Amino acid sequence: MRLLIDTNIIIHREANRVVNEDIGLLFNWLDRLKFEKCVHPLSIEEISGHQDENVVRTMKIKIGNYNLLKTESADDQLIAQIRRSDQTRNDFIDTSIVKEVYNNRVDYLITEDRGIH
Repeated sequence: MRLLIDTNIIIHREANRVVNEDIGLLFNWLDRLKFEKCVHPLSIEEISGHQDENVVRTMKIKIGNYNLLKTESADDQLIAQIRRSDQTRNDFIDTSIVKEVYNNRVDYLITEDRGIH
């Protein structure tokens, strides 16, 4: 089973300090069940935008433990319609992440983003 991990979950999981203990428990179960954890290339772009170069370098090394989606699926009419309401770069990235689930490239998306929910 392939799971796409949203940017914020990755940040919480890979941060230098514990932000949310439940994410550690979740990842323990994902590893036990041998689920494939995937990351979207736009998540890496988001993380790369952090001001602290040391944080970016550390996060990129840690992200190497995830399977990177090397390509993005194409927008169809429904996704193009959703994109019309994207107001920010983050909205665009969220739509791109959801699109991968919609196009069956991954089985599930794990996110805490209320906008995506």
